[in-house]
Amino acid sequence: MANDVGRDGLAQAVNLRDLGGAPTRDGRRVRYGRVYRSATLTGLSSDLAAGLRGLGIRTLVDLRHNLERAAHPTPWQDMGSDDYWCRDHQFAGADLNTWLRNDQASAATMRERMLEVYRALPYSQVEAHRYIFGALLEGRTPLLFHCAAGKDRTGAAAALVLAALGVEENAIVADYLASADFDLIANRVFRRRKPTPPERVAVMAPLFATERAYLDAMFESIAAREGGVDAYLRGTLRLDETQLAALRDRLLEE
Repeated sequence: MANDVGRDGLAQAVNLRDLGGAPTRDGRRVRYGRVYRSATLTGLSSDLAAGLRGLGIRTLVDLRHNLERAAHPTPWQDMGSDDYWCRDHQFAGADLNTWLRNDQASAATMRERMLEVYRALPYSQVEAHRYIFGALLEGRTPLLFHCAAGKDRTGAAAALVLAALGVEENAIVADYLASADFDLIANRVFRRRKPTPPERVAVMAPLFATERAYLDAMFESIAAREGGVDAYLRGTLRLDETQLAALRDRLLEE
């Protein structure tokens, strides 16, 4: 599911990849160069920044909360983007840094918390999801959405976009699991000044894990609440069949 962009240094630096190439149930594939996902985009070397500009990102959707954005601003203007969207909110359940400060947690409680977050993501991030789909329908691509690690909030958004396009389940899961190849702890957003004790690393492991069970929890939550992804797209995201068909025409190869 990766093109040349996915194989270069940007993939290692910011967990960036193109959703292009994913196969659909009706035999088509997602077009390359239309939709990207990533982690935080600050602090890149000049070469990587040039590579990022080379993607020609027109629309950038920032899924992070206010404090995250203030600490690591997205260089959207330097990227040449003309549409930067974020929302004014103080906390997001998938903000790993907040959880890292919890000294009382265990690995088991951290993992259960992650499952809870994934069950809530389709609804806690609904404004962002509506904006992403609206921009895609209007053809404001290339579009990139990102959070801090590019794993949880970003992974949920990517899975929903791919599901709306009719992408095969295994391909949706494969895109999500690809974040396991990215060293999240080495990300500048999560790097610590002092070495983390091994026992603390074990407690934190579920936060940085990329488990299929997390993504399954999200889809199970949608199914329990609305009956399935199609109902979520039509009800919560307010997309009708004409819009969904138009979305597929824009983003799928013939």
